[in-house]
Amino acid sequence: PDSWWRETLLLTYGFARLDYREFAEKYLGWLSNRTKNGEIRLAGLELAGSALLEIETPDAADQQVQADKLVTVLQDQEIRAPAIVRARAGDTLARLGDPRPEVLTCEGMAFCEVPAGEFITGEDEEQKTLTLPGFWIGKYPVTVAQFDQFVQAGGYANPEYWAEAIKEKYWTQAGFKGRYDDEPRTALVDYGLPLTLPNHPVVGISWYEAMAYTRWLNEYLLRCAAGRSGSPWPELAAGKLKVALPTHEQWEKAARGTDGRTYPWGSEFDPDKANTDESGIGATSAVGCFPAGISPYGALDLSGNVWEWVLMDPGDVRGGSWDNESWYARCAFRFWPDPVDWGDVRGFRVSLSPL
Repeated sequence: PDSWWRETLLLTYGFARLDYREFAEKYLGWLSNRTKNGEIRLAGLELAGSALLEIETPDAADQQVQADKLVTVLQDQEIRAPAIVRARAGDTLARLGDPRPEVLTCEGMAFCEVPAGEFITGEDEEQKTLTLPGFWIGKYPVTVAQFDQFVQAGGYANPEYWAEAIKEKYWTQAGFKGRYDDEPRTALVDYGLPLTLPNHPVVGISWYEAMAYTRWLNEYLLRCAAGRSGSPWPELAAGKLKVALPTHEQWEKAARGTDGRTYPWGSEFDPDKANTDESGIGATSAVGCFPAGISPYGALDLSGNVWEWVLMDPGDVRGGSWDNESWYARCAFRFWPDPVDWGDVRGFRVSLSPL
């Protein structure tokens, strides 16, 4: 278990006051560069990054190099490593400075195309075949950094984004007031680290907040799409696509493909392919750090990490979370919380749907 050696090596580095480059290259080189064992390589890179962050004034260039190495290994589908190691690597990456614009910015958001056609929905005797038009699904859940752009843009103060909340009297000029809010608020609920790391999925989101965000994001991405090439940007700029929460059917097809599989990767659960209770992480994890849990269309984190709101009115959630057993993370499972509820297990992702 890495708890036997990780802190020992960090303390050795600290007490010996080694030069960081010497420590990373000589003492950790066999871990992060030479070994063919993917788990050890990922753990070694994370340890080297943690050691760098122990320096009082770490070199920014060293941080960037270490972050780039960590991303490369963390996103390698062929590397098998325990969920705990993956989660820790994602957290260290956030502290080093995650270099992935698709994770930290709205303008860099990545989308996966889901083509038109039939797919199998439901389970057992409720299983049936449906046909959907083509659409695009967010590659990742919306992250803390991406939701913060909405906050910084004054999204909580703009009534144009809050039609459903205004109707139910959950929004006023003072802000949004959910079930667990003592006072109206104009920003996220602060759950502390690691849930507030910028590359983690945003949590503490009610269905009303998710709906407001999609309206703001639609306006924002329309501006970003102008002049950009490569789908889906020209279609978005032309008004053929619109940002929204995915529908139940869209979310399920994006998660399981056309063959009715139980999880995005297949029929059997694997605790090293998703962040659920079995994985033992005990919190959210950086998006994309379980690449072997990829869906047939390229989307990640559709099982585990956070429950994701869908467009159903009132909103339902899909996918399970870090605090739920794998049974809840099945592609076909549906849960019906009150849409005004928020908590440290609820987030969302967006879709681009034909008008």
